[in-house]
Amino acid sequence: MVASHDSAIEELSRAAQEVGKGQFDIHVRPSSRDEIGLFAESFNQMASALKEREQALHQAQAALVQSEKMAAFGQLGAGIAHEIKNPLAGF
Repeated sequence: MVASHDSAIEELSRAAQEVGKGQFDIHVRPSSRDEIGLFAESFNQMASALKEREQALHQAQAALVQSEKMAAFGQLGAGIAHEIKNPLAGF
């Protein structure tokens, strides 16, 4: 039982290092139904939640970039419209 706990803890440790590097698509196989197994299940839930949040963050960043592009396009359009109505008197 101690040997299986040691290997489970080592697997959890390696998985935690991967999550620390930003690799959230990771799954630890629970080896038992004791505290270590419950911890492995909790770890898997955490990694899954982090993956979902990372995906949501990427979507929000993409939407923000698109919004900034549209705002810049709107400002450009407003500037052009202003120049058409009020041309510069450079002559």
